[in-house]
Amino acid sequence: MLFGIAALLLTYWKMKQEPGGMAGDYTWYWRAARALLDGHSPYAVIKPVGPYPFDQGFNYPMTTAMLMVPLAHLSPALGSAVLMGIGTFLLAFGITRDGFARLPIFGSVPFFVCLESGQLAPLLAAAALIPAVSWLASIKPNLGLAAFAYNPAFKVFALNIIVLLISIALFPHWPAEWLDMLRHRTKGNYGSPLLLPGGFLLLLSLIRWRRPEARLLAVMAMVPQSLLFTDQLMLWLVPRTRNESMLLSILSLPAMFLGVMNVGPNPNAASYSRSMGPAILALIYLPCLIMVLRRPNEGQIPQWPRLLRGHRFRLRPADQ
Repeated sequence: MLFGIAALLLTYWKMKQEPGGMAGDYTWYWRAARALLDGHSPYAVIKPVGPYPFDQGFNYPMTTAMLMVPLAHLSPALGSAVLMGIGTFLLAFGITRDGFARLPIFGSVPFFVCLESGQLAPLLAAAALIPAVSWLASIKPNLGLAAFAYNPAFKVFALNIIVLLISIALFPHWPAEWLDMLRHRTKGNYGSPLLLPGGFLLLLSLIRWRRPEARLLAVMAMVPQSLLFTDQLMLWLVPRTRNESMLLSILSLPAMFLGVMNVGPNPNAASYSRSMGPAILALIYLPCLIMVLRRPNEGQIPQWPRLLRGHRFRLRPADQ
């Protein structure tokens, strides 16, 4: 609870200083929720019309906008603070269910970047840890896939499918609108670590496929993501000891420093991604890979899909 309250207060203080009363990345979620309340599609009314945070359309699925409707009547600053407070509380609850070793996540660069931008990553990390909120994976599919890889239970899959079906029942045309928006979004703002020089090494994590953190790392290596530290908060589910978690949080500081130092003149989101990507790979992803490979390939085999449990299809007597 204390972590959630602290996150709420810090985010509110930061967002109150934003020009124009906006709230970083949370501005997109807030505007999308307001559009729904006004009876409009967020993909139709949110267009790139100015500088950040008005420089892109709504690149998120409709499930994100639906989730934000309860916060739509709050100011952007207060709404983002409430969102980060809830996300931080759930994440703290999830990581402390088996001890306090991973608390250094709250001292990492990705966590503080999430606070200052009102991002969704804490909710997605919580979805990987807490089955009751696993349906949150549907609000950001790239991180949602990593959360599902961490806990590939049938109930988790079913909950997210139900949420998606409800969104389609309410707004039948949104998948087509969303895909069209993704085709026209700004190039270079997202990338897959697998495509960075040396990124292919991350697939070695599949050697430890029985471990949830190994599956999460492999999926995170492949999915497109913002290489601006926010999406990488999911990687703090890889450490298992206090020293590992502290080390990863400490390494995130020089990763941020190197990324900012190399960005060049007239930076934008794409140039920041190009600059920060190699640093994130070297100082966050690869240390996670080393942590995973140092562990035995042990763990509870997922109950679903059945093929992951090593089941074989057998011929029935009538077929023989």
